[in-house]
Amino acid sequence: MLVVAIGVATWAAVTYWPRGSQDAASTTTGTTATTGTTATTGTTATTGTPPPTTSTSPAGGHVPTGVGTYTYGQTSLPLVEPATATLPERQLPTDIWYPRPKGARPGATAPDRAHGPYPLLAFSQGYWTNVTTYATLLGYWASAGYVVVAPSYPTTGPDPTIATTAPKANAREDDIVHHPDDLRFVIGTVVTRAQHPGWVLSGLINRAEIGLVGQSDGGDVSLALADNSQYQDTTIKAVAVLS
Repeated sequence: MLVVAIGVATWAAVTYWPRGSQDAASTTTGTTATTGTTATTGTTATTGTPPPTTSTSPAGGHVPTGVGTYTYGQTSLPLVEPATATLPERQLPTDIWYPRPKGARPGATAPDRAHGPYPLLAFSQGYWTNVTTYATLLGYWASAGYVVVAPSYPTTGPDPTIATTAPKANAREDDIVHHPDDLRFVIGTVVTRAQHPGWVLSGLINRAEIGLVGQSDGGDVSLALADNSQYQDTTIKAVAVLS
C-alpha cells in the first residue's frame, strides 16, 4: 500500500495509478508544500447492501482545459448504515463524482464507459466542514479518471441546509471513532451496487484499485481504515492525507 502525506498551500490533486494516455490523471490544482511516502501491506474484502434510490446530475459540466482527460458528473446516495448492538442506524448521505466523456453535451449524465473501469477514491472531510467545500477538487479528480465517493458523517459536519457553519451543541468530534467503519460501509455499498446493472456507475469501478484521501480529521479516518488493526480493510491500495 502507498501512503502519502501532503501539506498544501492550496488544494492539490493526487495521482494514485498511471492510467495511460487516454485516461491519465494528469495535473495538479494546487501547490504542494511538503510530501512523504511510506509503505505497508494487506488484503480483505468490503461488503455492503445496495440502497434503493439515487439522484444524478451533470454537476461538473465541462471542467477547465488541462485539469483532466474527462468532464465529470455527480450523483448521490442516501445511505443508511444498519444499527448494531451498540449504535443506532447512521445516516451517511454520500456524494459521488465520476468521469464523463470529453465534449459531452451540457445536461448529459452518462459516464465514460469506454475507458473504464476506474479506480475508486473515498474522501473523508475535515471536522465540521461540508463535503461541498471540496466539490471542485473532487470533481477535478473525477475528470482525471477516478470515481470519487465522499460521505457526510453524523454529528461532525454542518447541516448543508443551514446557513451557519458554527458547530451545534450536539456536535461530537469524538464520533470519529466510528467513521472508519462508516467509510467501510460506504465503500462496500458503492462497490457492490456498481456490480449490478441499471445504475449510472454500473461496471464503472475497478475493485482492485481503491484508495482513500482525507483532510484533517478525515486523514485520521483514512489512515485508520487503511492500517489500524482495529479497523483495517486490506483491500485499500493507497492513502493520501491532506494536512
